[in-house]
Amino acid sequence: MKVLNFEDSVYKANAIRKVLNQCGVAKIELVSNVEDGLQMLKNAEDTGDPFDLIITDMHYPMKQGAVSDTEAGEKLVQLLQEQGKQTKVIVCSSRNKIGRASCRERV
Repeated sequence: MKVLNFEDSVYKANAIRKVLNQCGVAKIELVSNVEDGLQMLKNAEDTGDPFDLIITDMHYPMKQGAVSDTEAGEKLVQLLQEQGKQTKVIVCSSRNKIGRASCRERV
């Protein structure tokens, strides 16, 4: 299984990597913004080695060098749907709009 993790916190990215590794997942790539992540998805598809799963935080920049966008995860999911992508997405964030930990899956 090949996973792309959209996360701008190194601490959270390492925690997610650790859990995935314990589950036998070794191919995990990290990206910290939507723009670069969409390019990574395209490159993986173009080379015939697409990602099987996307894990996304909710709050991170839309592009490199930009400020964090509190709706980046939702915007990513919307962009993927508009592009007709079928890759499974897990939305996992340490804070949601009402301040509690949250994880959701879109299949």
